[in-house]
Amino acid sequence: SQETTEKHKYTLNKAEEYDERELLDMEKEMLGIYISGHQLAKLQEKIKTASKPVIVDFWASWCVNCIEFEKELSKDEMAQKLLSNFEIIKVDLSNMSENKQGILEFYSIFGPPAFLIFESGELRKKIVATPKMDEFKEILKEFS
Repeated sequence: SQETTEKHKYTLNKAEEYDERELLDMEKEMLGIYISGHQLAKLQEKIKTASKPVIVDFWASWCVNCIEFEKELSKDEMAQKLLSNFEIIKVDLSNMSENKQGILEFYSIFGPPAFLIFESGELRKKIVATPKMDEFKEILKEFS
């Protein structure tokens, strides 16, 4: 019913409505865990104000390649050391929305996995599909 739907909607700044799941995503974003894709401008601001190079990691819970790559990455000590030189922003595409689609279109990405590497606010490298671990580490070394 209309009344039930309204109970589960929240208005922020009276401009956009968010459901409970989106609010949880926003809370995680505010903690710097990941961006859930609400606003391209917010993502760009985080990239522009970062004190070190930024990796934007487009992933999804249903993306088998994303999960496998993340497991391999977490076990690779050299990769972990290299990643410590970056600020990592994860964009969760598990539940697609118009805002998330807008971010993908802006960066000409079709879906996960994909990685964008920014330095001084400028896009320096775009990786679409799952990279081989050795290739990924070589790319990371370019920014160290």
